[in-house]
Amino acid sequence: MNSNNLLKCSSLVLVVSVVLVSGCSRAHHRESADAEVYNILTEKNQNPQWTVPRLDITPDPRSRFFDSTDPDYPPLPPDDPAANRYMKAVYGMRGSKRWESFGQVEYLENPDWQRYLKGTEEATEGSLPVINNLTLTGAVELSLIHSRDYQTQLENLYLAALELTFERYRFDVRPLGFLGEPGTSLFYQNQPDDQSNLGIGPTNIGVSRLFGSGAQFVAEIANSTLWMFSGSNSTGTNTTLSYSLTQPLLAGAHREIVLEDLTQAERNVVYALRDFTRFRKQFFVKTITGGQVAGLQRFFRGYEFLADAGDSPSVGFFPLLSRLQQLRNLETKVRTLEFLIDELRDSEASPLDIAQLESSLADSRGDLIRDIRPFQDRVDQYKVQLGLPPDIEVNLDDSLLKPFEFTDPSLIDVGDRIQVFGRELRRIELPAEPERLQKYLMDLYELSRQVAGIVSLVESDFRRLDGILPVRLSQLDDYGRRQLEDLIGQERTRFAEVSRKLEATAERLQSLLSRSKDRPLPPARQKEFVKSIAEIRTELSLAFRSLSGTQVIVRAELIPLQPVRLDATEAVAQAKENRLDLMNRRASVMDARRKLEIAADALESNLDVVVEGDLRTSELADNSNPMDFRARESEYRVGLGFTTPLDRRAERNNYRAAQIAYQQTRRTYMSVEDQIKLEVRQAVRTLEELSQSIVQRRRRVQFSTRELGLAQTQEDLEQRGLSLTNALWDLLRSQDELIEIWLDYETTRLNLYRDMGTMQINKDGFWLDPFYQKMLEKNDG
Repeated sequence: MNSNNLLKCSSLVLVVSVVLVSGCSRAHHRESADAEVYNILTEKNQNPQWTVPRLDITPDPRSRFFDSTDPDYPPLPPDDPAANRYMKAVYGMRGSKRWESFGQVEYLENPDWQRYLKGTEEATEGSLPVINNLTLTGAVELSLIHSRDYQTQLENLYLAALELTFERYRFDVRPLGFLGEPGTSLFYQNQPDDQSNLGIGPTNIGVSRLFGSGAQFVAEIANSTLWMFSGSNSTGTNTTLSYSLTQPLLAGAHREIVLEDLTQAERNVVYALRDFTRFRKQFFVKTITGGQVAGLQRFFRGYEFLADAGDSPSVGFFPLLSRLQQLRNLETKVRTLEFLIDELRDSEASPLDIAQLESSLADSRGDLIRDIRPFQDRVDQYKVQLGLPPDIEVNLDDSLLKPFEFTDPSLIDVGDRIQVFGRELRRIELPAEPERLQKYLMDLYELSRQVAGIVSLVESDFRRLDGILPVRLSQLDDYGRRQLEDLIGQERTRFAEVSRKLEATAERLQSLLSRSKDRPLPPARQKEFVKSIAEIRTELSLAFRSLSGTQVIVRAELIPLQPVRLDATEAVAQAKENRLDLMNRRASVMDARRKLEIAADALESNLDVVVEGDLRTSELADNSNPMDFRARESEYRVGLGFTTPLDRRAERNNYRAAQIAYQQTRRTYMSVEDQIKLEVRQAVRTLEELSQSIVQRRRRVQFSTRELGLAQTQEDLEQRGLSLTNALWDLLRSQDELIEIWLDYETTRLNLYRDMGTMQINKDGFWLDPFYQKMLEKNDG
């Protein structure tokens, strides 16, 4: 080969080497990693017990943390001014100008995320939008979009698969020779008044391959070329083709040893999918009920079952609604006390009775003021839990509170009107203008129509009760059935009696209206006329109180309870079969067992069969043909390599530690399994206890309501004020307790199905349970 051809060949090798050295673009590496990872996850995401609907770690464009900039060359984020000066100059040296080429943005969060919010009012400039009527489904949707914790867990799944890509790559043909990755060098050498030359090399290109048997094959070709521009202007080149095949026979020779890291990485991805599936269940439960999520397993190289401390306690949608209803109950108590105080002022009650109620009213107003601030704090905390900023205004949809509206809001308005009408009537001065008296009469007529409307509401509640009463009775013992039947029967009788009295009141009012239209009322008759109006107003007030009490008693029975028809044995069996974290724990015992073999293998001697050789050209100074291999310049070697096992103290200790770790892992699995059984059995018993407690709290609300009604009609006027205060407080407390117990029941039910592993979460992040799917369908509709 002449010098020109040699130069061309060597230049080509140089160019190829430079390209290989410079590598591919950032985007290529990112896209290549994504393609491999998503293929792996899709491959393993086939089991219906742990199928994940979303594998792509790219954030939703609607989220606050979505980044629309180039992921490979993102612009510089906002920086701290004091720290930024060290990017411009550091230790007396000028900083890099290249930072300026990236550009800069003035924000960290996605500037467009607000316009994707549903159910919001348009924000004014410089302010956040208002989320109106945030439903439970809306809260779950927002949390899936904006929760930073959810995104982190999804990325952890990606990282587990990313580690597997390297372990698989170890068994592929790799561009890695004796001298490392392919490379070369180019240099010009000059000695003044003597010689100068141009050299390329050494240039090396090699491949290696690891086999499942532990055999390692490496082949590499290395070349050095030198052009000498002085003297005879000669060219020299030298090429070496080296190869090596090493097969272990003792230590490191078994497939279980060679394939262990790959095996563990493959299993880790399955573990990660299971953990993320369980996390989605916990995430749904946390969004609804709050509480603290148990620590999740994390993935590390070599895989260890490490549990973190879990997230900070969260709020939950149900507890917020429960607290909101308790505030409303307290508001109802304040308005009821105001109503009762006005009623007592119209009666012959003593100043002491009124003072007692006034004192209770002041305490209740203070309680209301005190409890509003913690509720607002919890709402802010829930916003942060969903991934929203705490300064965005959120109004909760309270449709789920309908079952806990013991008193219809319209009744409260009617009670206020009765109260206002009574105050106005007390302030009337006789004689009065006939037109004014006629207005009072018309207001009273309108008030009677509103009270009559309450009759229709209570009739509707009774019809709903008729639909579920057989089921309620079937769930009670003999005493409970008799008690409920007597209670509802008495309320039906009382309701019928109140309805008849209201009809008589309506007739009396109609007669009064007719007489007042015939002729103007003379001053002598005005006192009797006003007295009749006051009596009718009192009759309406009594009917209103009776109807309100009946509605509370009936609606307390209408609060729904989702049945759980499981005994402890069946629940434990389902948990053992379906708990994904228990599957991972079971698999970890096998992981520990395999690691014992790894430690045992290290105790053996190293005995390797080695086959290797070099094909070479002549020496650099005597050769101008890079492919002119000569047998006399080459060599071949076959032999055995042996290392004695005399110094194995560290390996001995590792082996003994692996044995102990295996036994510890076995015991840990037993402990975890026992703990799961314990938690599931406790949850089943707790549900049974809470279902019975709800029955008793219903009775407490119902009898507290009756007690309040009796206190209002108590003949002992000296004790009426105290009796009213005690009865009203008891009713409020029993209503709050009923809500809290229902919340405990539903939280326990959610936790039970999650902990049994039978909770299935759909692509929308919602549990496939009729109660919650009904919410989802209603929201979609």
